[in-house]
Amino acid sequence: DLGPRRRGRQQGEERDGGGAHGRHLTRAAARRQSNAHYRGTRMNKITDLGPAFGNLKKLRYLNLAGNSITELPAGFTNLTELTDLNLSLNKLTTYPIAVTKLVQLKKLDLGLNSINTIPADAGLLVNLEYLNLDNNFFNKKESKISKLIPELCNLKKLKVLSVKDNVVDVLPECIGELSDLEKLDLRDNLIGAFPASFTLLKNLKWLDLKANDFESLPDGFQNLNSLKALNLSMNLKMNYYYHWFHYHDYRHSVSSKITCGNYG
Repeated sequence: DLGPRRRGRQQGEERDGGGAHGRHLTRAAARRQSNAHYRGTRMNKITDLGPAFGNLKKLRYLNLAGNSITELPAGFTNLTELTDLNLSLNKLTTYPIAVTKLVQLKKLDLGLNSINTIPADAGLLVNLEYLNLDNNFFNKKESKISKLIPELCNLKKLKVLSVKDNVVDVLPECIGELSDLEKLDLRDNLIGAFPASFTLLKNLKWLDLKANDFESLPDGFQNLNSLKALNLSMNLKMNYYYHWFHYHDYRHSVSSKITCGNYG
């Protein structure tokens, strides 16, 4: 029988990959937790999940936020029951291809990494309801997303999409196909125009367009009659006075909060 001090040391090593194993999940820990549905390893500065992580095939919720992960292990594709995955605030420089195989995902948070491209296979996650692709404000533009690919329009169940603090300059023409979308955060990008289909987002309730390059709102913008919050501030080319009066009736009948002008 292990003494209490030895048992405590062993449990600690299995939990955080201490000792000679370094900062990764050990094989012993993976075996013990292979039937777990929940795994939280937030803010542990883990760099390597280890080769045995794919044995956790029952996982449905996984929070790896605030670590130092640069890539996912090959076995990550075995986590086919995952519905909620948080990889925010790590050191990812590419959108993890392994994640595109997890087709049961409903919530995916890749925010505050240094991802600069979205692969076409991102459109395979057809059950996604929440997708966060926010970048870090302080990253160089080479480490930010510049294009929203049309394959994202395959995510028909998406309700929340956030791509804040990137360098996106054009929205995909098909964005209106995301008919379930309720919240769209495009703050701090370089977008200058709306695609024609934008006004088809009839379920949109929350829209943040702050600090882009918009000059005007599209024809039919008043058809977005589910909007409750709209932020148009810091679009330096926009004629706010024209839009403020042009959409007078719309302002009073629909939105509970509209922020305009060249301030926060």
